[in-house]
Order: sequence, then structure tokens, then C-alpha cells
Amino acid sequence: MLWGPLSDRYGRRPVFLVCLTVLIGACVGIAVMPTDAFWLLIVLRCLQAAGCASTIALGAGVIGDISTPEERGGFFGMFNLGPMISPCIAPAVGGALSDHLGWRSIFWFLIIMAVCCLLFILLFLPETLRNLVGNGSVSLGGIYVPLLPVVGRSRRKNRTPRSKTGVKHSINPFVILVYPDVAITLTFTGIVYAVNNTVVTTIASSFAKVYPWLSETALGLCYLPTGFGMIVGSTLTGKILDWDYARIKRQIEASDTGILFPKEYARMRTMPVLLVLFSGAVIAWGFCVDKGVHIAVPLVLQVVCQYHPKTLPLIDVC
Repeated sequence: MLWGPLSDRYGRRPVFLVCLTVLIGACVGIAVMPTDAFWLLIVLRCLQAAGCASTIALGAGVIGDISTPEERGGFFGMFNLGPMISPCIAPAVGGALSDHLGWRSIFWFLIIMAVCCLLFILLFLPETLRNLVGNGSVSLGGIYVPLLPVVGRSRRKNRTPRSKTGVKHSINPFVILVYPDVAITLTFTGIVYAVNNTVVTTIASSFAKVYPWLSETALGLCYLPTGFGMIVGSTLTGKILDWDYARIKRQIEASDTGILFPKEYARMRTMPVLLVLFSGAVIAWGFCVDKGVHIAVPLVLQVVCQYHPKTLPLIDVC
């Protein structure tokens, strides 16, 4: 709610750099803090979350800046692989680091990864906010320019000075909630996110209780079907959305009836199918785990659970 509106007003690149700097500082603090300072751990973990969680919204904003509606579904599908797969991979990586090098090594590992991301953005990522750079032809300076400007070099020859008449976006994130369609979209997306994360986070505890013969390693491997479903679901759903969007657009343009292209219909027409598939898989997963059926059944359902429409309403909002 803080970083997103700031990036809409001041640009993606500076907010990215600030967020990653906050994340690195919080991880360093946790890695060296004394073990008896529990209050400090809580404060630093809050700062850590403030620095890293917002990068998902910033990444979505960059995709909205650089992509057209016809290709945005595929871009979002690939982008969502990171935040969706990480809950499946992170427990295994964190457990291995903690077992062999101690719990502090987890945060040193995060520091290394965050520094790599910070350097990549500092060196290569140009500013993409269209309110500032247009289609990339507006010239900017200072923090908005990457140290190694290899992206968009073909546009630099025809760049124009920055205009001072750009629209200033409000930094109050609650302003958009006065629009009923936005409020409904956010509520729907939040519910789907919550249900999906509930399934993912309870896999280990539920399986350990229902299938007590599983070892710690086997419980970790039970997350692999979820990760596989996320990979296939994100990439396949994104491609299908782009294909369906382009097909409907061609039909409207060929009809020559003067009807405006119904962008909402083109995106949302697959929503009922995905929602029924997701809801049915979640209900079936809970029933099978509760009844203790063969473990293969809930593992297969975990794959199906990842064919969900949680980002579908947001594709053309960015």
C-alpha cells in the first residue's frame, strides 16, 4: 500500500532500489542480532517484509508498462512463477541451510540474493513508468538511468526532453476502493490467494498427521506437485488467455459492427471455468486428506489446485 503508489508517482526504478536496500539492511540486522533480543527480531522481520513483499507489485507494474494487452497474459504467467514457486522451494532450501550452517545462514543467503537483484536493477533496468518516460523515448537522468543502459538502446537516438505536464498519481492507495469494480476485484483476488496459501502452508502439518509414516524428507517432497502445478498452470493459463484475447479481438474487428472491443469480456470469460476447477480441487483435497485416502490422490489434486484465476482480473488493470 506504500511502495506501489509511490512507484506510480516517482517511478519503478527508484522504489525498487529503496525496497531492496531495506530488505538487505533488515537481513543483515537479523543475521548479526543477539539471540535474546526477540523484540528486535520482530521489528527487523517487519522491515524485511516491507522491503521484499512490495517487489511483487512493482514487478507487475513494470509488466503493465512494457507489454500490450495482447501479450500481457503470458507475461503475467511467467512473472507469477517466482512468487508462487518460492513457498514450495524455500522450506527445503532453508531447512538444508539451517541443518548444515545454522539458522543465521538463511539470512546471509537472502543477503547474497538480494544484493544480486539490487546490482542487476542498478546496472540494467531502465525506468519504465509511462507517465515519466512515455514509450521509452523521453530522456531522464540521475537515478532513473541504469549504469549499463543496454536495454532500449535503439530508442536513445530519438529521445525527447522530459515534459513537466505529466499526471501526478495520488499516493493514497485507498482511493481506488471507492470504485465498486476495483473493490470486487481485490476482494475476489484476496479470497483466492488466501485459500490457495492455506492449502500450501498446511500440506506438511496435515500430511504429517494423516500419513505419519512420512519422513521429514518425504514431507518436503510433497510440495513438488504444488510447484509443478504452479509452473504448468501459470505458463499454460497465460498463453491460453493471450490466445483467447487475440481471437475475440479479431472477431470483433472483423464483424465491422461498430461495437467497442469488450476487453473485460475477453479476459473474464474463462473465469467461471477456472474458478470451478480451483474450488472443486480445493474441496476434494480437503475431503481426501480428512478421510486419509491414498496419498497419491491429494498430491494430484495439489497440481490441479494451481490452475486458479487469482491474477486474471488484474492483468489489464496494471
